[in-house]
Parts: sequence; C-alpha cells; structure tokens
Amino acid sequence: MDAVKLEGGRRVLTRIKAIADAGILVMGHIGPDSTKLRRVGRFLGRLKKGS
Repeated sequence: MDAVKLEGGRRVLTRIKAIADAGILVMGHIGPDSTKLRRVGRFLGRLKKGS
C-alpha cells in the first residue's frame, strides 16, 4: 500500500482533500513533529542560560 504522509493539520486540509479526492491515500502525523521539537528545545536552552 502506498500513501502520502502530511503534517500541518488544518492549514493543509484543502491539500489533503484534493489528494484524497484523486484516489491517493493520505496519512497524518500524530504527535509533535521534529521541527517543532527543535524549536522548543532551542527556546528552553535560552531560558536556562538566561539570555
């Protein structure tokens, strides 16, 4: 089985619908994505350093 995995939630909803309407299976990502985790990690690191 082939499918497309998309991240972005509501902001990619129209893309999800268009892809699904074309007969392509779409999977969503559940949980935090790696880009957000890196951003949060950098932010927390700055807080700990006091900058």
